[in-house]
Amino acid sequence: MQALQNALQAIRLALAPHASSLKWEGGQDGWLGFPKVIPDLFGTTFTQRLETMVDREVERFARTQEAAHRRTRPASGRRTAKTRR
Repeated sequence: MQALQNALQAIRLALAPHASSLKWEGGQDGWLGFPKVIPDLFGTTFTQRLETMVDREVERFARTQEAAHRRTRPASGRRTAKTRR
């Protein structure tokens, strides 16, 4: 498993200088599809702290996206208590 993780990180590092000219089909420009791995070199406590920070940021981003989606939905798509009957 560690060899696989190392290989994926090596791919990410090798492709990084070419990110502007590479793209997944249907993906965003500059996104290589190989996310950075959270290092576990400094012990469990440090790794768990980083994982907690990442989880918190993912939750914050998701809430922001959900709120933006609710604000941009057309009023006709919203159901009120009167229209549900």
